[in-house]
Amino acid sequence: VIGDRHSIRHLFEQFLGRVTKHSLNTFYRALAVIGDHLPQLEVRNLTYLLTLISTTCQDLPLLLVLDDTVQPKFGHKFTGVKYLFDHAATHTGKRLVNAHDFVTLGLMIPTQRDQDDQPVYTFLPLATHLYQAEQATKYQQAAQMIKTTLKSIASDQQVFLLCDSWYPKAEINQLVMPQPNLAMIANVRKDTAMFGLPKRTGKRGRPRKYGDQIHLGNIALNLCSAGDQIGIVRCLTRLMPQPVYMIRVQRKTTCRLFMA
Repeated sequence: VIGDRHSIRHLFEQFLGRVTKHSLNTFYRALAVIGDHLPQLEVRNLTYLLTLISTTCQDLPLLLVLDDTVQPKFGHKFTGVKYLFDHAATHTGKRLVNAHDFVTLGLMIPTQRDQDDQPVYTFLPLATHLYQAEQATKYQQAAQMIKTTLKSIASDQQVFLLCDSWYPKAEINQLVMPQPNLAMIANVRKDTAMFGLPKRTGKRGRPRKYGDQIHLGNIALNLCSAGDQIGIVRCLTRLMPQPVYMIRVQRKTTCRLFMA
């Protein structure tokens, strides 16, 4: 993973230049050629990664991890560079950062089982694409990356898409809903509007679209796992047209909300 201020030059200075006699420009030219064939390279990479799944883990689901990240730049003469909001403020300590925005798709595969027969997943990067608003929306770009990945995965293989609250919208929802082997688990905002299922009243007029509103504190914590208290409710949201499961996870004073 290339971190803050790290680049091809940094990789060359720290590693490539020590193990090869080729110049830095050689790697730049090689990357320029690879860029034209990136989709084919990603498919070949995925095909190989799927062979790493142990025979004892063939019945376990695959996990696709979708996220985006900003890479700060110290100049403006770059394609696609602009001021972006960095919600974590981890790169420069500022909320607005002059940077590139990359959409990243990773794959987590079960490689073994531990002594308690629980699966052990390994994360492997699949694709990282530069987001350029004039070419496609971030949802369209992410959806296309997922479509390309699913073509190389068997139709009877269960796949879970893991993402944050930015992605369960638009083209991502349209992609997930008709896929029988694809489900989404999103870490959504704690103030996400939740509603009970509407009840039939038998009265004349248009029926209610949503039931009574459900507040986060109303989700009963009746399960416990690894020190976390967990509560689950089936409800409606404005993120998805069909009922979903909302999972409240409480650890001491920290609370997170997931949608599945």
